[in-house]
Amino acid sequence: MELFANKKQFKRVVYVYSGKGGVGKSTICLNLAFALSNFGYKVGVFDGDLSTPSMPNLVKGLDFTKPIMKGVIVLPSRYKNIALTSSGLLGIPSDGTFLSGQYLKGALYQLLFGVKWDIDILLIDMPPGTTDLHKELFFSLKGEVLLVTTPHSTSYEDVIRGIALIERFNIPILGIVENMSYVKCDNCHHNIVLFPENSKKVLCEKIGIKYLLSFPFDSQVSKMASRGLPYMNEPNLESSTASKYLDLLNIIISSGGDRNVPVSE
Repeated sequence: MELFANKKQFKRVVYVYSGKGGVGKSTICLNLAFALSNFGYKVGVFDGDLSTPSMPNLVKGLDFTKPIMKGVIVLPSRYKNIALTSSGLLGIPSDGTFLSGQYLKGALYQLLFGVKWDIDILLIDMPPGTTDLHKELFFSLKGEVLLVTTPHSTSYEDVIRGIALIERFNIPILGIVENMSYVKCDNCHHNIVLFPENSKKVLCEKIGIKYLLSFPFDSQVSKMASRGLPYMNEPNLESSTASKYLDLLNIIISSGGDRNVPVSE
């Protein structure tokens, strides 16, 4: 069986990648998917963390259909315009084992290339690190990379290591999103900076990568995520967080040549 026979079904691929865990990358990836879905795009989400998948927990509060195996083809989980595959949804044991060689190829076929997606855009939620899985994906499926970081030196170090890998495969980088940049005080409404570094100056200008935007630490997003409810499924469009996701949506779609996109106020 040809492993990558079905990769032509992907019209556009965006890797959401940080190099480091705990920066909110999966939450941003999933909420971006829902933002796109809200404006009529058919979106696929592939949970690339085969060892410790997080997507099942992030959507446990929604009525996603269960994935179905039809021979060697997988019909993905679906909710509204979103298709999702994750090793956690197919019952594949998540024991922290790193796959390689033919085992890795087999997992990728079952969860990604052997899936009947029917989508406009595929978002790949990449796991932390620079493993064989990253190399296999970057080599096999061309796309673009959206980098996510927190404004902290430890996160920057992992992002820089990830960029070195990305550049080896000549994959274009859309830019960097800074997450957990600040928290807005409920009383005085001022922004309280959580970390001392400035990603635009310390990271982006230094290495020549575009700084896209910053997301606040939003307690409502966190509360909803703990219940398995993506914030952008039914967002308060007047919130600053929703506005940020609309801005990111515009960046993603416009960079692909589609100018018929919403503009946040």
